Amino acid sequence: MTKSFSPAPNILLVMTDQFNPRFIGAYQPGFPKTPHLDHLAEKGVLFRNFYCNSPLCVPSRGSLLTGRFVTNAEVYDNGSDFSSSLPTFAHHLTLAGYRTILSGKMHFIGPDQLHGFEERLTTDIYPATFAWTADWSLGLNHGENQGGLGQTGVIPWSTQLSFDSEVQHRSLAAIREIAANDQRKPFLLCVSYTHPHDPYVITEPYWRRYDGVDIPMPSAPPEAVESMHPYNQWIQLRHGLDTRPPGEAQIRSARRAYAGMASYIDDHVGELIGELERNGLLENTVVIFTSDHGDMMGEHGMWYKRTSMEDSIRIPMIVSWPTNLPGGLRVDTPASLVDLYPTILEIADVPDRQYAQQYLDGHSLLPLLASAEDQPRLVRSEYCGEGVLHPALSLRLGKYKYIYVRSTPAQLFDLDADPLEQHNLSGQPEVKSVVEGMAAQVPEEWKDGSLEQRIQADQRNRLMIKAAMRKGAYPPWDYLPTFDASKQYRRE
Repeated sequence: MTKSFSPAPNILLVMTDQFNPRFIGAYQPGFPKTPHLDHLAEKGVLFRNFYCNSPLCVPSRGSLLTGRFVTNAEVYDNGSDFSSSLPTFAHHLTLAGYRTILSGKMHFIGPDQLHGFEERLTTDIYPATFAWTADWSLGLNHGENQGGLGQTGVIPWSTQLSFDSEVQHRSLAAIREIAANDQRKPFLLCVSYTHPHDPYVITEPYWRRYDGVDIPMPSAPPEAVESMHPYNQWIQLRHGLDTRPPGEAQIRSARRAYAGMASYIDDHVGELIGELERNGLLENTVVIFTSDHGDMMGEHGMWYKRTSMEDSIRIPMIVSWPTNLPGGLRVDTPASLVDLYPTILEIADVPDRQYAQQYLDGHSLLPLLASAEDQPRLVRSEYCGEGVLHPALSLRLGKYKYIYVRSTPAQLFDLDADPLEQHNLSGQPEVKSVVEGMAAQVPEEWKDGSLEQRIQADQRNRLMIKAAMRKGAYPPWDYLPTFDASKQYRRE
């Protein structure tokens, strides 16, 4: 689909961290209190089967920005540097005359903390160094995440709340500044929050929003660790949940706090959209809402992310542009974050679409945004981070999801018949052709171990540099925002 939009639209990209779509009312009616996101979905297009390309922050965001799968972008774990030689959609939009602004978390590792954005309004919440590099030479790193769920429930304040408050303040100020200065250039404003990432805690007002609400418990019952697929066993060990599984009260408390965090994000989204509308910018602004990955939230007894199961890799995706997109459209065709790059190029009418066709792994979502009808897409999600012995590859095509981990049994799920992924079909004769077809899509480097060798060589390099940076005196890689007070308020 090729269509020119005139004038070129503004783009508001709202990123969240670890958001399970079950906790948005538009996806799960009757429980979550997210009226602004629900309204956005009512006026726009909601994707029911949208995926991250890795259930981990840094790799997922690398795929989002570059439009490439994790192993093609070579951003493997939360300590992987993001090469400055990889173009992002921010570079393309800047070339096309857009003003490109980043506010909040993007978790870039390395000295380049812009990656195509002209302006960055805040620092990041997490380190920009190799501090979180995975080390597979140590084998399974048991219990290094939380050791159970830790604290859940009500807190007076937190570092995450401080960060997202600054992100919101800077973002609203940017919208007002754009409107006040009558900017003729279209803008890309990426607003990226750290909520609703664990720990599962929230302030009293958001906790009280769910007074009297029956907080639903997980739908899939917990599995004994010894009966899990080896990949999920490794993740349980990594999270310390094999020895400290939460009880019912802690599960309910964690899920209520997470719902409160979802409502907190919802309020922030409502403020952003309200500010665009108040300043006359909303009509020609495409609003895109998504997340970097999901959260298991107790399904199958699992929490956080890193696994290839649905609650970990399925994410929200809502796109609203009332003047050009149908309202209330629901898309069932699976798609993923790598599709955003070519979509944004097409929406912005960037002339270099040949780049998208030649170098990007994703495909434009505009055909789906227009009618919800498109050819089936093969969706790919990869996990190459800490806590495992071999990388994991998830492939979704139509109703089937295939999970490949070298030296372990393959898994195949019919997500139409078995949305909770309780029945592995891979050994059954009636799906033999499906399994063979999916297996043929697994790249050879995943099968012969060469991918692991490449990743471990990269880990060794980063771990050596990490040691040197800890011992020596090095300038920080963390982004240091500056503010020119001479241009604020009244100076004439």
